[in-house]
Amino acid sequence: MAEGGRIGRALRRLSSRDREVLQLVGWEQLDTKDAAVVAGCSEKTF
Repeated sequence: MAEGGRIGRALRRLSSRDREVLQLVGWEQLDTKDAAVVAGCSEKTF
């Protein structure tokens, strides 16, 4: 349980954009091309 608390606190310290990157690539397992489309930016920017 303590580990989950630390992870939650770390995630809350990230910018919303960085959290979105983690969600798209880490949890949803999109590649950078598809994640960039979802995020509304170029793959290079992503």
